[in-house]
Amino acid sequence: MGNTQTGERTAVRRRHVRDAVRRAALAAGSCTVLVMGMVLGGAGTAEADSCGCGMPSRSFTVKTVGVNSWWTAQFDTARSNWHTSGAGAKIRRTTDSPNKFTAGSYENEGWLALYTSKNSGSRRHFTIKANSYQLARKSGTHMREWSRSTATHELGHALNLKDNPRTRKASLMKHGRDRVRIQKPQPYDVAEVKRMYG
Repeated sequence: MGNTQTGERTAVRRRHVRDAVRRAALAAGSCTVLVMGMVLGGAGTAEADSCGCGMPSRSFTVKTVGVNSWWTAQFDTARSNWHTSGAGAKIRRTTDSPNKFTAGSYENEGWLALYTSKNSGSRRHFTIKANSYQLARKSGTHMREWSRSTATHELGHALNLKDNPRTRKASLMKHGRDRVRIQKPQPYDVAEVKRMYG
């Protein structure tokens, strides 16, 4: 009983800290979301599962910067995963978008990917950075699957989805998901995007 209460208090404290950080970031006009590749999600009923750092519309452009053809293919698959999900997302790759996707080997960083947005409303833009070093280290023989799952997850932030939604349902946005099996938006994710964008 004591462990349950301690765990609940810890979860509440984490949520309060996370919400305070999010409010401070939004007040500053930016938002950063780290994907750490660990189990942080919990169970419970759904609540407003918006990160507050997504694009103002489900239709936007993005460009790849400094990546090879392998990474471009993984990112294009991630875009396609959203296009075919039924969420109404239209994410086009162009050469002149303010939104960027890049990948690099960040050996001293523990994150798998990083989503950062700046400004708000129609001036909002974002950068997604994939950490090829950590993805290769943690994925074993499943680098392609982990990279696609992670890139699709990051685009979920651009569609206003937050990490670790409070649901028992399967979600691409949960850090503890099986990245080999869950590479595409799940029905819960699709329903949340539709709900937020109307």
